[in-house]
Amino acid sequence: MGPEVAKQARDFLGKLRNAVQRNEKKQVASMVRYPISIHFADKTTVIRNSDEFTRNYRRIVSDSVKAEIIDEKSSRCLFANSQGFMVGDGEFWFQEFPQGVFKIVTFNVMGR
Repeated sequence: MGPEVAKQARDFLGKLRNAVQRNEKKQVASMVRYPISIHFADKTTVIRNSDEFTRNYRRIVSDSVKAEIIDEKSSRCLFANSQGFMVGDGEFWFQEFPQGVFKIVTFNVMGR
């Protein structure tokens, strides 16, 4: 993917970290590609837009997901493959879209 894409991915994660730390739900919602699948331990839910995401924010950005986003080690140890960038143990994935735009494409909220 190259060093420039890696830098852009880390920058995206830094912006996400700041928004989560400030509890800026609408900002986080704007960083998501819709519709998005949210995988919970007991089921998968599809969130269709930013309003729906914002209403379900506390459930989606759970304590374990939030911890991975805030942990600065996450940005230093990003895993990337053809599916995008994985954070932590797969708590969420994001991808690059045209013109260097990054968006979150899935959350895995498994109660870790």
